[in-house]
Amino acid sequence: MEEHKTEEHKTEEHTTEEHTTEESTTEESTKRKRLCYLVPLAIAFVGYLGAAFYYANHFYIHTNINGIPHSNETASMVDQEMQQIGEEYSVLVLGRNGESAVISAENIGLSYHYLLSADDILDQQNALLWPVSLWQYNSYTIDYEVSYDEELLKNTLAQIPFLQKENMTAPENAHIGAYHQESRSYEIVPEKEGTLVDQDKMYEAVVSAIENRQQILRLEDCDCYVKPEIAADSEELLEELAYYNEYMQALVTYQFGAETETVDSTVYADWIEKYGSTVRVDEAAVKEYLTELADQYDTYNERMNFTTVDGYVLNLPRGDFGWKMDVEAEAELLIADIKDGNIDTREPVYSCEGVTREDEIGDFYIEVNMTDQRVYVVDQGVVIEESDCVTGNMENGCTTPPGIFGLTYKQRNATLRGRDYVSYVKYWMPFNGNIGFHDASWRNLFGGEIYLTSGSHGCVNLPTPFAQKLYDYVYKDCPIICYYLTDDVIVERPKGDMADSTTGTEGTSEISESDQNAL
Repeated sequence: MEEHKTEEHKTEEHTTEEHTTEESTTEESTKRKRLCYLVPLAIAFVGYLGAAFYYANHFYIHTNINGIPHSNETASMVDQEMQQIGEEYSVLVLGRNGESAVISAENIGLSYHYLLSADDILDQQNALLWPVSLWQYNSYTIDYEVSYDEELLKNTLAQIPFLQKENMTAPENAHIGAYHQESRSYEIVPEKEGTLVDQDKMYEAVVSAIENRQQILRLEDCDCYVKPEIAADSEELLEELAYYNEYMQALVTYQFGAETETVDSTVYADWIEKYGSTVRVDEAAVKEYLTELADQYDTYNERMNFTTVDGYVLNLPRGDFGWKMDVEAEAELLIADIKDGNIDTREPVYSCEGVTREDEIGDFYIEVNMTDQRVYVVDQGVVIEESDCVTGNMENGCTTPPGIFGLTYKQRNATLRGRDYVSYVKYWMPFNGNIGFHDASWRNLFGGEIYLTSGSHGCVNLPTPFAQKLYDYVYKDCPIICYYLTDDVIVERPKGDMADSTTGTEGTSEISESDQNAL
């Protein structure tokens, strides 16, 4: 029994020892775990205190002062850098076309006086809260006063080449340019910017850049260039363009028989004169153009060939006959057409007209053969009436002038007066000034050679019955062809006529100015 107890006691002792050992091991483990937590905390705390001590004299990370990073810098370092920035400051001035110039602090005696020191900013920083700066940005502004020599600044600017007036180009306004033949219209010439600088604006921009420590100054960005007053998209200019182009719509086609001349904007564009918001057509240019047309197409007073009833081809002068443009009247009408934008096909205004453009005389005319003293009424190439006549007295210089004329008018029962006579006639038909057809009741004979010594004062005297018939035939501007068959006018003789001359008189184609009024 005792042995058994002893063994149980031993077993109990052994169990107790094991329990004690286990408790000791657990306690040691707990201590080790606590130590593992405390050591890092202690280290972190020491680090925190160390950083707090550091940031008592240094700026937090992520710290900007006046826009410049100063992380982990001391106040003295910041003060030194700020002072250095002022001393080394310069601004690059850029022109519109790539020109550049540098204005430095030294050039203008520049200095910055800060109203606070970096220490004043650092005092606002709580060193114990430094961990916050790991994710928080801190920005501070230190106001400063700028000091510079204005005269030095002005002199510096004055020495910059591209800012000197002689090197600048003034802006050009958009304007209506010359007429374009291809588009048949006026077009706007865009404005040009130029390089002329507004000196006041430029000076203000430079001062602002210096005061704000701006390093690059683009004059164009600061609106320093003088702008054109009128841009291409100006409403007023666009309205003016439309107004001018309205004048380009006219189209006048002149008819000269089978030939035509077109007056469109390609012709009259240079006649348009612009005066601000109004337009004027150059009258002198219009008349010059019409005069050139008249020179080309007028036939008035020019010589022309005429074939007589006997087959002679004569080259005769036109008297008051043929086509003669009235330049003054037509210029007025053409200017109105241009202003109104008219489209028209017509003949120009004439002060004198032929019958047709093809042969001018037409199919009906009166022919006076003063060599044979015969008058013919011709219609469609056929003589429908004819008569003897008496023309101007050759002996006393009252020769009836040859030529092609148009009837001026006709009148019944007229009294004809001259220097030494008064004559009453029943039928009066003038065609060359005061020279015309009329009855001559005082004559018993007509034709033959009466005209050589006893002719009229220049008129064509007719028997009364024929004068009556002629009066009924003729009309205003009816062609009257008067001629002598002389060598100087004969271009071609009829076949079988080999004579060298058909008249023995001389000077029959001439008449003195004083006798042109003779009847």
